[in-house]
Amino acid sequence: MCNQRAGRVATASAPRGPRRMRGQAATEYIVVIAAAIIVLAVVAAGNPLQPANGTSPSPVQMLVSALKGFWTHYSYLISLP
Repeated sequence: MCNQRAGRVATASAPRGPRRMRGQAATEYIVVIAAAIIVLAVVAAGNPLQPANGTSPSPVQMLVSALKGFWTHYSYLISLP
């Protein structure tokens, strides 16, 4: 079933408006989480350029340290006049 309107054919299979974007946020979350898992897996496997002396921190410790550093810099910037 097609409707002829202004020289174009409109079909029921082409959704319009907000329904077309359904599931986009879930897809973005999946991509971000997958990237984070890959990064953590690579870090957990070890850096081939760094000597293996057993003193490297775990990926979770590195993530917490990075978040603390970002928060420190962020709080400093918002405290400026």
